[in-house]
Amino acid sequence: MEEEESPVADFLTYLSASQEALQADVQPRAGCLARVGTCGCPGPWDGADTRGQRLCTDVFICTSPIKMFKYCPYEKYAWVEKHLGPDFLEQIVLTRDKTVVSADLLIDDRPDITGKWPAAGAEPTPSWEHILFTACHNRHLQLQPPRRRLHSWADDWKAILDSKRPR
Repeated sequence: MEEEESPVADFLTYLSASQEALQADVQPRAGCLARVGTCGCPGPWDGADTRGQRLCTDVFICTSPIKMFKYCPYEKYAWVEKHLGPDFLEQIVLTRDKTVVSADLLIDDRPDITGKWPAAGAEPTPSWEHILFTACHNRHLQLQPPRRRLHSWADDWKAILDSKRPR
């Protein structure tokens, strides 16, 4: 049986040259949040636009712990530290409700991300655009425009990031 790949691990492999050797034996399922814009802070997945402004992308791992497994949060943090390094631990967002997190994009393999606690302030319309990352459990789904899909990291994910940058 083929192991399901994590979209986050693939995304970070493409973005950071230092992570080229990333080969995880067990990968947590998680979404990848991105905030894109222009700024003066260099980073491993930044570049320059045609006007010479620095393009910045803040990348976060947004993951939901399994409800009935007390070691799940620890294992998610341990995986990130092992495969992405201790500095990336500050980029983890652990939440049962991804709609309360502010971002430009959420790249996730779960097709139906909705708020868990509407009475507690969950956003009915999150700030991020959900990009569905293709996995075995969702490849049969037909998305209605304007929803977008990323079939693999060989697709043009940079164009998706660029589509969110200020013009």
